[in-house]
Amino acid sequence: MAVTVAAKEFFKWNDHLLERLEPSEKQQETMQESTYIQNIDQSVTQNGVTVTLIDSVQDQGFLYAFFEVKTDDNISMTDNTSFEEMTHFKIDGKEVYADDDNRFGSLSTGVSQDNLLNYEQDSAHSKYFTAGISYDSDYDLSNKTVEITLKNLTEEGDYDKTVITDGTWDFKWT
Repeated sequence: MAVTVAAKEFFKWNDHLLERLEPSEKQQETMQESTYIQNIDQSVTQNGVTVTLIDSVQDQGFLYAFFEVKTDDNISMTDNTSFEEMTHFKIDGKEVYADDDNRFGSLSTGVSQDNLLNYEQDSAHSKYFTAGISYDSDYDLSNKTVEITLKNLTEEGDYDKTVITDGTWDFKWT
């Protein structure tokens, strides 16, 4: 318990990230010497929706970005709320998943609600999301500038998505 508390203070991990990742004591010690976990705490508000990039966790093969989304009282979210797309993911200004040969590498990506973190939170106006990006290159993201752009908050139906709030939320960190 003392190590977890100390690691939380050292890394500035929030409770949600600790709950989501459940790092062992050894992992906490290893991360203590790295820049693989960062407390970002950047917020962007558009059209009554505030998206906050809370933390990012990264290594040579993946990056997870943890977001909290809060809406005004007139905008409700459900378990089917998501973003229409992640329009940009760049590292040092280079688009990661461009269609041409000028891309960073192949990857899988997605933005979805973090079911583990939302499990204890039954709110139509506050949800947690995770953007997961994995790629096949062995590339260290430490000290690199990362950019992510999310577009349009949507509600997914049986056959289509409906935009519930137009917007573009841009995040950039090193």
